[in-house]
Amino acid sequence: MNLWLSSHFLVAGLFLSSSALTPEECQPLITPLSLADPAMMYGRFNFIMGYTDNEVYNDIMRMTQSMWMNVTPSPSGSNTLIFSQENKINGTCVSAKVNTTIDGNTGTTTWNGTSLEDSHLDHFKRQASCLGFSKDPDFIYDPKNGFCAEGEGRKIFGN
Repeated sequence: MNLWLSSHFLVAGLFLSSSALTPEECQPLITPLSLADPAMMYGRFNFIMGYTDNEVYNDIMRMTQSMWMNVTPSPSGSNTLIFSQENKINGTCVSAKVNTTIDGNTGTTTWNGTSLEDSHLDHFKRQASCLGFSKDPDFIYDPKNGFCAEGEGRKIFGN
């Protein structure tokens, strides 16, 4: 192989390797947060962007136009939360409400508001990269779709 071609492969290799995060850079991005105090999850969250490696959920995300969730404490106990959500899927609002019992630690990425700062978007994409996702997100919220009002949707399951 001539020197000219070798130098192009070297430059391409350096470029590709410089964009991948190291395991040390990934560790703080994918370490689950402690749920010792579940109050950190209380409030409304709008689903802005997401990845999945499951084809069924990928199909659902392709049909989803918007989704929001409200997390509140349950009167039944300190380790139980109520998740109420409204989804706009193919133009139809669908609601769900479930009680969730916290057992150990779980980690989710959620965002308040309907837009992201570039730094938050970069953080999310770096987390996804560390978890093995190298493609564009399977879902990206489009503000022109709007959100369903609370109680607007057809109830599919829950209280």
